[in-house]
Amino acid sequence: MAILRSVGARPATILGLLVVEAGTLTAAGAVAGYVLAHAALFGLRGYVDARFGLYLAVDAPTLREAATLAVIVAAGCIAGLLPGWRAYRMSLADGMTVRN
Repeated sequence: MAILRSVGARPATILGLLVVEAGTLTAAGAVAGYVLAHAALFGLRGYVDARFGLYLAVDAPTLREAATLAVIVAAGCIAGLLPGWRAYRMSLADGMTVRN
């Protein structure tokens, strides 16, 4: 972050970068988890039906599931505010000093 600050990035830019990174990672994880869970349900549907007599319905995403994923992504962005705020408050000298 100090290097970005040394080449002219404003503190608000650093904050925005960290929040966007957290949101992007959260969104990628949420979508990957959703896809993998539905793939597992689809793949195990026949086994569970034959073994236990339960039918696992694999339907298209509902509005409630989409809203849940949106809340998860928003929580990830909010979680990214903490390191972003810390980077926002750090001065350029704080990031450039060598610590042992």
